[in-house]
Amino acid sequence: MGMPGKGRTTEFPRKDNIYKHKESLPFDEAHSLVWVNRPYNKTSEDIKEWFAYSLIGLIVGTVTFIMKIMEEKLLEFGLHSMDKYTEDDEGNSHFVTPWLVYAFIAATWGFLGGLMTTYYGPAANGSGVAEVIGYLNGVNYPGFMQINTLLTKIIGVTFAVCAKLCVGKEGPLAHIGAIIGVCVIYLPFGFEHLQNDETKRLFVAAGASTGVSCAFGAPIGGALFCYELSKPNTFWKFHMIWKVFFSCCLGTFTLAAFSGIASGNFNDWSGAEIKFGVSNIEDVNIRRNVNVLSVLPNAIILGIEGGLLGALFINVNSRVNILRSKLLKSKWMKPIETAFFGFLSASVFIALPYLFKDHCFNMNLEEYEKNEHLYQTGWCPQPENPEEISINHFASINWASEGDIIKSIISSENF
Repeated sequence: MGMPGKGRTTEFPRKDNIYKHKESLPFDEAHSLVWVNRPYNKTSEDIKEWFAYSLIGLIVGTVTFIMKIMEEKLLEFGLHSMDKYTEDDEGNSHFVTPWLVYAFIAATWGFLGGLMTTYYGPAANGSGVAEVIGYLNGVNYPGFMQINTLLTKIIGVTFAVCAKLCVGKEGPLAHIGAIIGVCVIYLPFGFEHLQNDETKRLFVAAGASTGVSCAFGAPIGGALFCYELSKPNTFWKFHMIWKVFFSCCLGTFTLAAFSGIASGNFNDWSGAEIKFGVSNIEDVNIRRNVNVLSVLPNAIILGIEGGLLGALFINVNSRVNILRSKLLKSKWMKPIETAFFGFLSASVFIALPYLFKDHCFNMNLEEYEKNEHLYQTGWCPQPENPEEISINHFASINWASEGDIIKSIISSENF
């Protein structure tokens, strides 16, 4: 029996037994006399521990880069497939065929992601942040740290984002990092002294923090992330913060290094995060002269609107999930549901640029080629000047990757 929603418990004790499938983590081993009095070399074990934290940063940064490239390639495939049908040989614009192609490809990615999550790695369902919180506070969640969960999380999240579903990689990256943190201490590098549940929890915290750091390019914020999630506990020590911070810095550096290699521009460190990067430093330097007080009222209004919309989203999401639990009785229905919402979301994302196809602006072709992934032409008529290209605002925002959407809005004066 499923667990009733909040505020809907009508009897006690509850009939569901979901909580009985979870166990507490055994932390006694690390405090036993057998463990404490074992022969060991403290210097050697400390060096190996720091090496393990460095491996977490390297691997999480690499995995984040791979996910970023996978997302870009899948989105590029969908756009190139659609572009073949936007105009005919006579220059006439078309919508129905490009829409069906784009929406069908998005639905396919959604179906594959849902299929993988339903049948291969069901523990990868959701963002994973709630499970990380539970684990850091001593709850052993079944299937949370398995390899199939890791693979499903990496591939499934990439499919979900490319299906134009309104999801992100930030929460899943925390879960991915947590699993990598556990996997690292089982590598054949003499990490046997780290393979106990108390130490394992420290590496879960480091991995989750590194994942958040790679998502936002914020090593300090990533280190504080897991500290906030686990602050009811007392396992955090001062030296622990430094090790987690070191792992976060290395993860961010690895992502930036690989992004620089891929782009061929080693001076551009905006690839150190998958969101909030700056693609045009000159525009940002110009905007620093803006009076802060002049934008303060707008910031307050946006904050209020964001809070109200967030509360509305939580309320609607809770009600929809209750409805889904009543309607989706079989596993095979879940991938189909994901494909349906992928088709629906992609339809909206392609309809807006077509409805506002007159909202175009001309850009210098050389500037466009520097950040080609941030701009889309949509159905805009191209100018006669060969040194210029016409860009559609709505296509650039709706067809880009989730990270590039925010990057283009923050760093480009055209938005």
